[in-house]
Amino acid sequence: MRPEVRLSLLYTFIGVLWILFSDIVLQVLFHTENDVFRIGQTLKGWLFVAFTAFILYFLLNREFHRRRKAEDAIREREADFHYLFSNNPHPMWVYDLETLAFLDVNEMALNQYGYSREEFLRMTIKDIRPAEEVPRLLENLQKARSDTQQSGTWKHRRKDGTVIDVEINSHTLEFAGRRAVMVVAQDVTERIRLQAQILEERVEKEKTQIALTQEMELRALRARFTSMMSHEFRTPLTTIQTSAMMMDTYLERMTLEQRKNHVSRIESQVKRLIALLDDVLLVMRGESAGIEFKPQPLDLVAIIRSVTDEAQLNAQETHQVVFNCAIEAAQIEGDPVLLRQAIGNLVSNAVKYSPQGGNIDIHLTRHQDQDAFEIVVADHGIGIPEEDQPNLFLLFQRGGNVGKIQGTGLGMAITKQIVDLHRGEITFHSKVGVGTTFSMQLPDHSVRTSSNGTG
Repeated sequence: MRPEVRLSLLYTFIGVLWILFSDIVLQVLFHTENDVFRIGQTLKGWLFVAFTAFILYFLLNREFHRRRKAEDAIREREADFHYLFSNNPHPMWVYDLETLAFLDVNEMALNQYGYSREEFLRMTIKDIRPAEEVPRLLENLQKARSDTQQSGTWKHRRKDGTVIDVEINSHTLEFAGRRAVMVVAQDVTERIRLQAQILEERVEKEKTQIALTQEMELRALRARFTSMMSHEFRTPLTTIQTSAMMMDTYLERMTLEQRKNHVSRIESQVKRLIALLDDVLLVMRGESAGIEFKPQPLDLVAIIRSVTDEAQLNAQETHQVVFNCAIEAAQIEGDPVLLRQAIGNLVSNAVKYSPQGGNIDIHLTRHQDQDAFEIVVADHGIGIPEEDQPNLFLLFQRGGNVGKIQGTGLGMAITKQIVDLHRGEITFHSKVGVGTTFSMQLPDHSVRTSSNGTG
C-alpha cells in the first residue's frame, strides 16, 4: 500500500474514534454542560489537533527518512554507474531505442571516434556506421531484448572516415524516462587483422606443404617410372639383342627350327615393347589431356569372348580361361578399344599372377535392379597383400609379393580410368595365397535410351 494512502486511512481512523468517544469521556468526567464542559470541548479539539499533528509528524518523518535513504542509495548507484561509465577503458554510449539518438557518451568514445560530446549528442547511431551496415543495424534492432546481449562484430566509422571493427555488447534500460540501450564497443580491428594474417600464413604454409608433398610424390613417381622403364625395356631389348646376335653369328649353323624360335622370341618381345609403350602413352595422355574416349554401340559378350580366346592362346597349358555367360547379348554404349584393354588387363593379370596354373573364371551377368552389367574375373593365384590393396589403382603400384613376375604397375591404373570414363565401378577382394576376384560394373545405357524414346 502506498504511504499516502496508509497515512490517510490512519488519520481517518483516529479522527472517527475521537469524534465518537471524546464527548462521552467529557460527560463522564464533568457530569454537566456548563462553561467547564465547553472549555473541555475546546481543549479536546486542541488535543485532537496536537495529537494528530504529532502522529502525522512521526509517520511522515519515518516515511521521508526511508525515502531519503532510498534516494541516497539511488544517487550512490548513479554516481558509481557514472564513474564506471565515464572511466571505462572501452567506448560506451547510451542511445534512445526509439529515435536512435545518442543520449550520453563517455570519454573513451570521444577519443576513439574523434567527435566532441556536442557532436555526438546531435547524432544517431546510424551516423557512425558505413552506409552498407545500416540495413543490418536496423534489422538487429528489431530483435533487441531486455537482457544483456552480444551483437557480434560490426563496422564503425570514425570522424576522419577510418573504418574500424568493433565487438558490441548492449543492454536495454530506462534512461531519463526513456527506453534506451547502453552499449560497450571494443575495438578489435588489430585482432581481426592479426587473425587474418595468421590465417593467410597458415594457408600459405599448407599450400607450401601440399606443394612439397606433391613434389615428393612426383619425384617418387618419376623414380618408380624410371626404374620400371629401365627394367621393363632392358629385359626385352636384351632378349632381342641376344637373339639377333645369335642369328647374325650362327645363322648358317642353325636349323630351321632354331631360326624360327629366335624370330618368334624377337616378335614376342617387340609386341611386349609395343604394349608397354601403348600403356605409357595412354597414361601420359590421360594425365595431360585425358584419354580419348569414342563411345559407340557394342556387344560386350563378343568383346569378352575375344579377350578370353586370346588369353587362352597365350596362356600356358596349366591355365584354363573359362568364360561363363548367362546372357546371349549385352548391348551397351562404350569404347570398344578401351573396354577390350581394361578387360584384357584383368584377364592377363589373373593368368600372370597365377604361376601355379588353374582356372581363370570370367562371368558376365546383368543386374535388373541396377540396369548394369557385371563382369567378374576370378583367379586362384598369389593374391594381393592387405597393405598394398588401398594403392592398387595408383600408377606404378605393385604388390609386395610379386617377386620376379614381370609387370609395370600401370595396368590397374589404366583399367580404373577406363571404367570411370564409362561411368562404371570396379571393386575387388583378395587374400594372399587364395586368389583375387575383380568385379567391373558397366551401366546399361540402352535401357535409359529406350525408356526416354518417343515410340
